[in-house]
Amino acid sequence: MASITQIISWIVQDIYHGWSPLPLPPAGSFAGQTVCVVGGSTGLGLAAAEHCVNLGAAEVIITSRDNRRVSVAKEYLEGKAAKAAAATTVGKEESPPPKTECRVTAMTLDMNRYSSVVAFANDLKQIRKGQGGIDFILLNAAVIQSRYIQSPEGWQEELQVNTLGNVMLTLLLLPWLRAERENRSSPAHIAFTTSTASIATDVSKWEGWSTSGEGILNHWNKKENWPPGLSGGYPVSKVMLMYADRELNKLVVGPDGKPWVIINSMEPGMVKTEIQRHVLEDSPFLQFLAPTIIPTIFKTSENGARILIMGKLTTEEEHGHRLSRVVPQEEYRNMPVVASPMAKRLQQIVWNEITDILTKAVPEAKDALDELRRQ
Repeated sequence: MASITQIISWIVQDIYHGWSPLPLPPAGSFAGQTVCVVGGSTGLGLAAAEHCVNLGAAEVIITSRDNRRVSVAKEYLEGKAAKAAAATTVGKEESPPPKTECRVTAMTLDMNRYSSVVAFANDLKQIRKGQGGIDFILLNAAVIQSRYIQSPEGWQEELQVNTLGNVMLTLLLLPWLRAERENRSSPAHIAFTTSTASIATDVSKWEGWSTSGEGILNHWNKKENWPPGLSGGYPVSKVMLMYADRELNKLVVGPDGKPWVIINSMEPGMVKTEIQRHVLEDSPFLQFLAPTIIPTIFKTSENGARILIMGKLTTEEEHGHRLSRVVPQEEYRNMPVVASPMAKRLQQIVWNEITDILTKAVPEAKDALDELRRQ
């Protein structure tokens, strides 16, 4: 668990970065690229999708479990795409050929349901099949609940969406991305949206729940064990995702020691988005403070999304890195929740529990994991 001094330092730095945004990549950095933003209909995801449009992407795919919401977001991005395409010809005596307008595709994906994740993965794998597949997949779907809410699959919603859903989707897509590697000049990219909460959480009791036979995920899935407070189980789900991410990093490294897909985790910091809506709904006190506090200490989605899109621009040497303006890579690697002997054991335990849950519930996940392990 991080110390109080570290946490305060991170918060102060993050507030500063809210007033000093990360520079955007050069114009055209995403030229010709096909991008998929999971959870791209609002907040950080929508802002990241807009950045990709403005930076020249050929196609941007956004997802939501809400058909109306994703349709509204698609219309918004199409307006931005038309404006970006027209901008190349405005105010120039000798105009260059018009820029090709970015195509925006809206797809339905409910991370709360395994069947929806499988159907989405199958549909996504048809895009640019045999032509290199998707260039950049940003796994941004997440929820924060201040109350215990169970998903249709029987897991608390934050565990289901933030952890199990994101890991399952990645597993289903990886064999396809590996097959498409021969059709590409460089690896595709996958990026998880992470949180400082993942390295600030106390995991000291977790191993005991495993050795007792209860299991870490099963422990947190019980209503009586679900963390009280305004952030609920969000930090817990993000720790588990972090451990799974680190194991996935190993799976995609070939015999030559090079990754055939580059995986990173991206930490945007404190951002004002709709993800906090359930917390605010349950706290009249925070509703009173929100109009003053949130704009002061939380950065905008446009600002926070800038680091998310950097997940497309990392090199093979940066595979597995966690990109953050608050916690440098070396500090992250040495955090007790990552580097201690106990943390390393927990990482394997959590990964085994997650894959056991997914492979028993979803045959396609078992097939994908078996194929990946045969490389």
